[in-house]
Amino acid sequence: MAIIWILISIFLLLVEFMTVKIIYIWYSLSALISLIIAFNNKNFLLQFILFIVLGMVFNVLFRDKLINYLKNKKVSFVKMDIEGAEVQALLGAKETI
Repeated sequence: MAIIWILISIFLLLVEFMTVKIIYIWYSLSALISLIIAFNNKNFLLQFILFIVLGMVFNVLFRDKLINYLKNKKVSFVKMDIEGAEVQALLGAKETI
């Protein structure tokens, strides 16, 4: 059972990195918790229920906080190597800087 939870966690992390919706990362975390539970309890139904419930709880409790944290990060240094396109680069980065 442990290998299943490891594979699920890795798969969900890959999906999260491809979509960046900050949804699948919580289920990946709950898969790791189910992995820990799998070492102590062989009941797959219990592991699966914990996986689903913890994923939903983490998503509800922490998703908005993480999104707000990531949005409020300030840019303190920008390095650009753009010969001849300085004006376009600054116009494109207007919201960032």
